[in-house]
Amino acid sequence: MGINFKVISVSSGESDVDVIAYTEGEVSFLYEGQRFLILKHCLLVEFAIELVRWLEDAGKFEGAMLYYISMDEEEEPLLSLTSSPLENDYEVGSCWLLSGFKKRISFKEAVSGARIYIENLKTYFAREFDVDLDTVFQRVLSR
Repeated sequence: MGINFKVISVSSGESDVDVIAYTEGEVSFLYEGQRFLILKHCLLVEFAIELVRWLEDAGKFEGAMLYYISMDEEEEPLLSLTSSPLENDYEVGSCWLLSGFKKRISFKEAVSGARIYIENLKTYFAREFDVDLDTVFQRVLSR
């Protein structure tokens, strides 16, 4: 599963809250060459924090469920991964899921896509804004 992002607007503040709440972008999701979801005006860092939480759970047991909602959106879920232990894969759900997508995504592919998204976002923030997202993640997740 590929998760790509394009930054639309960046927080002008220095606090963790500003970085999380005011950094928006477009996030697109692909699987086997097929785009299945586009989140416009997604809070990029908020999404990454939810993926970090989910990866912690996924590291403990294969098939951990993801249900991502945003403080910035009324509709939900923006992304859900519901496990099917008998098949070792996820069913994808979203209020914005593109029509016709019915494929299931393997646990391994979902975890890999989440890790790559987080690493790419961290690299982008370090390079463009000299912001260490690992520090932001630690402060937020330790609360």
